[in-house]
Amino acid sequence: MGVINHLMGFPRLYAFVQNSIARSLHHQVKSSLCRDLPDKTGVDILDIGCGIGDYSVLFKQATYTGLDKDECYIHSATSKYGRPGVTFIAGDATKLSFSSGHFSYCFSVGLYHHLPDDAVVASLQEALRVAGPGRVIVMDAIFPPRGNFPGYLLRRLDRGKFVRTFTAYEQLLRNHFNVQEITAKRGGLLDYIYYRL
Repeated sequence: MGVINHLMGFPRLYAFVQNSIARSLHHQVKSSLCRDLPDKTGVDILDIGCGIGDYSVLFKQATYTGLDKDECYIHSATSKYGRPGVTFIAGDATKLSFSSGHFSYCFSVGLYHHLPDDAVVASLQEALRVAGPGRVIVMDAIFPPRGNFPGYLLRRLDRGKFVRTFTAYEQLLRNHFNVQEITAKRGGLLDYIYYRL
């Protein structure tokens, strides 16, 4: 897995793999974000674990900030998508450097299956601090239920070491947070969890 992690550190290769394997899932994710996050002046949005920054294109009027710990991704995102109202910064998802209530909304796509339980909880607590209840939206990888062996195999090959079942993920959330909405979804072969805190 060390070679895969190294190769996925190249933003263009990462984008190619995502577009090849997860195109249907990303289409659904983008539709959900457009539905749930208002793109209008005066709205400030934080994308936690923004990766290569491709979700920034959904926001033409809202102010968008993308945060990721990988400085190579941040550099690539800034070069490709940076413009007035869209910024990218390197940072730690478990220790956000923003004041309480700084953002209208926080969202995260595909970050938390890379983090152990304690880091997931810490990051979500920080997201709630900077955005507030009802304004934190997450979509993340889960193992599929029975009957989707190709999807299960793809998740086993995923470089995220903390892919959870829907039940395990739900229990983690409900043990620490007031979950306003939670559901399992599928995009192509890939199952994911959608929730709002």
